[in-house]
Amino acid sequence: EGAWKWCSGLQCSGSTNTLDALKFGLSVTDVDGVYLLTDGSPDLPEEMILSQIKLYKEVPVHTISFNCNDRTANEFLCSLAQETAARFHVVRSDKSAKYNGPDPYESTDIKLLKLEIESAELDSRRMIELRAECEILEWKCVRKTTH
Repeated sequence: EGAWKWCSGLQCSGSTNTLDALKFGLSVTDVDGVYLLTDGSPDLPEEMILSQIKLYKEVPVHTISFNCNDRTANEFLCSLAQETAARFHVVRSDKSAKYNGPDPYESTDIKLLKLEIESAELDSRRMIELRAECEILEWKCVRKTTH
């Protein structure tokens, strides 16, 4: 919660200095992983950034695309995560906004939950159809017996 409050108070401005941010995170002693949260394209060529981080010890760089709809930027973030054996995530404050980029990481639990939801929705539609069919059949039976 403290980290969220700290992040909420940050103000963004200027360019996206991805390389310096990564150098800073990767230079921390005993770092087990780095999380890169960004809302846009890096200010340096992506190939340069990917080659530069190879000079540091192998540390997963988990990337988070925050409200970014730039396909090239999202593809870079996905590549960076893949190159470092990490995960690419997408966060959008507007859930209805169309996302433009590669598929983000999705845990097995989330995949299974989505499958369960799809199955439940299909079962629900089938039950609605079956109920409607039963009502029609019952109406026909009632009508035959009254005539």
